[in-house]
Amino acid sequence: MSVQNPTSAEQFEEFKALCLKWQDRLGMTEWQLHFTHRDLPGKYAGIEYQIESYLAEITLNTDWDDRPVTTETLESAARHEVAHLVIAELHTLTWRRFVAENQLLAASKYFTSDLIDRGCDWFFKVFNLSEDFRPHAHFSHVVE
Repeated sequence: MSVQNPTSAEQFEEFKALCLKWQDRLGMTEWQLHFTHRDLPGKYAGIEYQIESYLAEITLNTDWDDRPVTTETLESAARHEVAHLVIAELHTLTWRRFVAENQLLAASKYFTSDLIDRGCDWFFKVFNLSEDFRPHAHFSHVVE
């Protein structure tokens, strides 16, 4: 038997703000986010997106069962859902039956060039890793 642990309207507003924070931190600002607060069985939150229009709907479940609803758990859920946008294009293309080579190359370039060329600085800043953990050289990859 599951425990009822509803998420409140105030927690939904906090969740939305945290999603927007992570959208900015992860550099996914080209996406237009919409939010819903509804029943989502078996999940704390979820995301649906359209890569062609850069529209995404992020949903906070109205009942978290036995998981405590705190700022930390809301932030973890928000970060997780927004992180899906980082791989949205590649994920979508890999599930399509017919994909043009230039689509896969463009998605690959995004990961190998755009994300990596933002460099370790971006990655380490987002995940708050120390200077000691950084590699001695930045990654770079030229795609022509």
